[in-house]
Amino acid sequence: MTAVLIAVLQVIACLGFGAAGLRLLRVGAGLPPGERHILSFTLGMGLIGWLVFFIGTARFLDPAALALLIGCGAMAAVICRSDLAFRSERPVGLVAILIVLGLGFTGLMDLFEALTPPGDADTLAYHFALPKQFLTTGQIDFVPRVLDGAVPLLVQMTYLPVLSLGGETALMLWVFASGWMAVYAVYVLARRHLKQSWSLIVALVFATTPAVVYGAGSGQVEIRNALFVVSAILALTARGSEKATTYVLLAGLFAGFFVGGKYLGLLFAGACGLAVIWEKRRLNDGVIFSLGALLAGSQWYIWNALHVGDPVFPALFEWLGDSGTPFWSSEHQSFLRDVYIPGFQKIPSDLFWLFAFPFKATLFGEQVLSSGRTGLGPVILLLLPFAFGSAWLFRRSIQRGPLLTYALILFCFYVVWFFSGTPQLVRFLLPVYPFLLVLFFSATARLLTCYPLAERPLFLALFFTISVQIGGQALYSLKAAKYVFGPETRVDFLLRTVGDFQPVPWINENLAEDSKVLSIVRHYLYYFDVPYFYAHQSQQAQINLLPDADDLGIFIHQVRSLGISHVLLPDFNPKASASYNTLGALALANDCLIPVKTFSTLGISSRTLASYAQTRSTFVLYQVSQPDCPGTPKDS
Repeated sequence: MTAVLIAVLQVIACLGFGAAGLRLLRVGAGLPPGERHILSFTLGMGLIGWLVFFIGTARFLDPAALALLIGCGAMAAVICRSDLAFRSERPVGLVAILIVLGLGFTGLMDLFEALTPPGDADTLAYHFALPKQFLTTGQIDFVPRVLDGAVPLLVQMTYLPVLSLGGETALMLWVFASGWMAVYAVYVLARRHLKQSWSLIVALVFATTPAVVYGAGSGQVEIRNALFVVSAILALTARGSEKATTYVLLAGLFAGFFVGGKYLGLLFAGACGLAVIWEKRRLNDGVIFSLGALLAGSQWYIWNALHVGDPVFPALFEWLGDSGTPFWSSEHQSFLRDVYIPGFQKIPSDLFWLFAFPFKATLFGEQVLSSGRTGLGPVILLLLPFAFGSAWLFRRSIQRGPLLTYALILFCFYVVWFFSGTPQLVRFLLPVYPFLLVLFFSATARLLTCYPLAERPLFLALFFTISVQIGGQALYSLKAAKYVFGPETRVDFLLRTVGDFQPVPWINENLAEDSKVLSIVRHYLYYFDVPYFYAHQSQQAQINLLPDADDLGIFIHQVRSLGISHVLLPDFNPKASASYNTLGALALANDCLIPVKTFSTLGISSRTLASYAQTRSTFVLYQVSQPDCPGTPKDS
């Protein structure tokens, strides 16, 4: 019950901080209630993430400070309650009622997931693991890992209050609530341009999109960044505003929150800034937008620059990086740039694939682009002929307006993303996906006013698509429903959900609190209750695991300098770097590692299909010997 209360209080605090912020900026009074709610919640969520950073870096990261923060937000909600009055919109017609029922079923499935322990690998590696680590140390520490440590963490900062005050269940309920606020935001955006039934269809398509089903109930940030994107466009295109410049500032703040939530936010902020100048035709508005974005999103980039010299670490390390930092090296930078990152770039970055990529990702991209189970679904391809037909038919009336602004931002973001060399994972496009949905559905609805005979095949296609997506979500949620309604214990659930989980409960129960475990398995990190260090050849340099690393003395010195007392090794791991296996074998042969416990583990390839492609492995927990083991140079 406490967890539910804390999660609800954080939602109220977001609304309160946001409503107070809108009052301070003197905007929002003339907007429809739905738009005012979304702007309030998103602004408040961004402010909480922004403020927690400063609380944490000031080393005041304790339950009392976080409770005070949430309490202030709740008080603001009471003061601004008249601004948050809710006016329900009843579904009109059979289609709308059926869609609302579909949304209710989808929400119920998501709620089941919110009542289970997290199991997503990225969530366990850093989305939830880092907040837990920060709460343990009572401060925000610099985590010198590229891609998942020294990155913008504004969204993850919103996880800290609920985790501290309400535990894991409150955290899961918070990601459930924030994910569904994104669905509501998509409905509000669609409602600007479409009738109720069409807007509900857009919301249901979005809610059942594979990437949303995959990420909304976990710590993944894409769907929460979608809130910042939708709110930015709502502010930028607010109608009938006498405070146009203030709305531009508000849009800049939302774009800045996305910048503070992921490096890809830089692309959105740039695209949105161009749209501001194009929409308003005034350079001054572009400056105001940029100042808002800088204020809201720059702190994590300054944080990186202070520690490694590169504000967008490691993208500019070769030019701006601190060559003397112990956290990274030019050798690791070269390996990351030339070997590791290209492994995520499966499609050539050329003009042909710029336009062919959506077709490849939708129809044939599961193995190379992770676009099946975590993609955007087929609905855009289904609507493509209708959208193009509408664009051609009404081409003379397409001059200016919100939809053209959406298209400009979407196109700029996509083009820069595609040619930027970043990992080509389709779910990274999820924050701007609402623009695409609203554009295509709006064009389709307009075309049907001229060609009503096309309604039947279109609705059959949409019905089929939504049914398949809801069916996929139901299958995905079975494991959560079994846990919620069954006798299964937490550990049993994790053993069948998290791959090779068997060593973690034993380590938590048997190692002393002053122990520190080195692990190469990233999805262990959140569930470790003892201190740990995650070693990866491409993401950190404090323990050198590059392919040519074979010096046992340096390896043992690095292990001991980090205070590592135990090393968890797979008995044989062909997926690990050759250096990791070589150094482990050398350490064992020279009595540098002493076996403590052997575990038979079960690898899980699919959290949805429990029996799919399971593999058996053996892990061994070793203790680092003391004093210096034979074969280790004395001066190491």
